[in-house]
This record gives sequence, structure tokens and C-alpha cells, in this order.
Amino acid sequence: MSKKLLLCILISFLSIISCNRMKLPEEGITREYIEKYKPDIKIKSAYIDNISLKDITLNILVEIKNNLPFEVPIEKIQINLINNSGKVFANTSTYETNEIIKIPSNSYKDVNMQFNAKYSDLFETAIESIQSKSLKYNADIVLTVSVYRKSFEFNYNTEIDLLNK
Repeated sequence: MSKKLLLCILISFLSIISCNRMKLPEEGITREYIEKYKPDIKIKSAYIDNISLKDITLNILVEIKNNLPFEVPIEKIQINLINNSGKVFANTSTYETNEIIKIPSNSYKDVNMQFNAKYSDLFETAIESIQSKSLKYNADIVLTVSVYRKSFEFNYNTEIDLLNK
């Protein structure tokens, strides 16, 4: 055998081995594994974006960090804003736009979420805030990710301040 042919066979063999090691087997991806490395969510900013005669648009910038060693498609982000009495006063979802957000491995992506809130709900929330002397609200977030044709749903609860831009 020629040295060139032997070298080509050796390089091909080594690249096949290295590619197989880099891939995670589909059957090795379990709920426990995904839960261990589930995405992190952080509210970067929350503010009133627009005021119209009909409603008020709230804008929340969410940072999603992928902790997994492979790209993760986010199928849906759903956020409910909850006032101090536990009532949802605004909600939104990326499902409405049919946009799948892909986050590369060990990276993050900012996602802008807009809410249209009714004046009556905001008025009730504002009165409760004045009574409780708290300008902070809770955001219940449901993140749906898809890994190897399996769908995983994660729940997060975080505190936000709508006056903090």
C-alpha cells in the first residue's frame, strides 16, 4: 500500500471516531439530562413601550441561555405577568408568531416580548401596588424546548420591576 493511501485511511478513520464522540446519542438524552442543563432565563428589562386609547404595550427583554452542548430550538415562550394578589394582568406568547428561536450551544439569545394590557387590569394592579407599597411583579414563564423530537417544558418564576428600563 502506498503511504498516501494509508494516510488517507488513517485520517478518515480518526475523523469518523471524533465525529461519533461529538454527537450525543438520541437515546442518551433523558428528561434528567435536559433538566440538569436546562436553559437559564433572566429578565433584562421591563418597561412601558406604548400608550394608546385602547391599551398599553409593555415590553420585556428576556435573555435565554442554552447550557447544553448542542443547539436548542425554543418552540414557545409564554409569560404571564402576575400582580400582588395573584391575578394575571398581562400575558404573551411566541407561539402566536410561529417563530422557532434557535440558540447555539453554550450561548444565549435576547428575546423581546410585548404585552398588550388593558387599562382596567393595569389600574387594578397599580392600586394593589400602592396599597402594598411594592412596584415589583411576578412573571410566570413557561419555556418549551425541542430536543431530538422530544418536547420539554420548563417553568420559571421571576420577579420583575416594570418601572426599571
